[in-house]
Amino acid sequence: MELDTGYVEITVKFENPNTYARIYATPLPSQGCIQVATNLIIIQYNGTDSFEYIDGMIDLRDKILYYDKGFLIEGDFTVIIRGIHLWQTADIFKMKNGNLGLTLSSRIYTNGELRFRLLVPNGANNYLIYSGPQVFDNTDMVTVAIRRKNNVYQLKVFIELGFTTEGDIWYGTERPSQQLMSDNDAWVNTDGNTYVVGKDSYTTFLDKAEPLNTILNDLWLGGD
Repeated sequence: MELDTGYVEITVKFENPNTYARIYATPLPSQGCIQVATNLIIIQYNGTDSFEYIDGMIDLRDKILYYDKGFLIEGDFTVIIRGIHLWQTADIFKMKNGNLGLTLSSRIYTNGELRFRLLVPNGANNYLIYSGPQVFDNTDMVTVAIRRKNNVYQLKVFIELGFTTEGDIWYGTERPSQQLMSDNDAWVNTDGNTYVVGKDSYTTFLDKAEPLNTILNDLWLGGD
């Protein structure tokens, strides 16, 4: 005896994770495959310094990271600089094409405020933009966006006060979707329904000795 169900319609959903927001997956049903594309390129820095990554961020204090090969920026663009420990008077970022360029710097004033400055020489005079006054701690996350469109520049600054590299922790058998998870969230594959513990609801202990004053959901990562 032979059984045949015939054709059964199925629906397939492709999801782009937030972590790889610049990688695009496009289903090609007629070919039975997926097309993957990205506008990311890999470039190597020029120099001999060694760098350390702390909590997923490169530590550039008292060091310079220098790129001069592998890419070319033409026309309009947006550059985003994101980091901590930016409460300082210093040059932060420079880019140039051999003739002209731009410099992003910061300065702390005597009234306890900081302003970012964008300097763009254009041959005849200097294109100069200052940000609004900023007040933040060295542990706060600072995002500076530089945009050029039709040779007109913009400078925007965003401050994330109380920044922390800790995220929410998800427990359960089923991994939560990327729409629910933030960049610093973690998933622990355990038995049971999936639930979340907010980052403000637990404390992480790094001591070698087992902590004494703990509550539910606290983490101890020390020990042998």
